[in-house]
Amino acid sequence: LVSQFEQLSAAFNARNALLHEKASRAVTSHADRKVGWLDRQLARSDLKDNIRNLYRGWRQRLESETRSKLDDLEQKSAVRSSLQVIGLTEFIS
Repeated sequence: LVSQFEQLSAAFNARNALLHEKASRAVTSHADRKVGWLDRQLARSDLKDNIRNLYRGWRQRLESETRSKLDDLEQKSAVRSSLQVIGLTEFIS
């Protein structure tokens, strides 16, 4: 019974790690594309100052939101693993 619990727990942890990695890559990739576009716009010499400041603000907000989303994913991943282990113990007993 303990062996079965350990196997199931390892399977859940592996699955959660894969899901977390995939979600993190998606968030990061999406943000990188937007930041890249903003950086290209900011590199333009003909950009008006008010638009340049607007793009800088968007870039800062995007970086902050990305950090927040990655932190949320990390927390949800830990909670999911804990809940699955609790569910397993109830199921096995």
